[in-house]
Amino acid sequence: MGHGSMTPHRQGGWFLSTTDCDSVDVRVHVAHLLDQVESVGPVLQEIRQEDVRQDVTCFWQTTDGQGGPALDSAQMGRLANLDLSISFDVYNIRQIEPE
Repeated sequence: MGHGSMTPHRQGGWFLSTTDCDSVDVRVHVAHLLDQVESVGPVLQEIRQEDVRQDVTCFWQTTDGQGGPALDSAQMGRLANLDLSISFDVYNIRQIEPE
């Protein structure tokens, strides 16, 4: 139960990682993910009917704050066909040089 709540809080998750992709291009990772889940699209839709949230989140690190992740229109279409949105969690990891 949640803190101060008498109502049970159901929470769980299914996570699919692309750490086995040998690329810094987010499009390669998203393509890998989509290749894994497209075949179960109807199951994703069925699960969504049970008020389950489905998210695609990408972790992105930058050392110079320039550029960033990009998707092509085909990938956006594939995500839309599965009714999946995508978000990017972006971190600037640049080391600050001591003066």
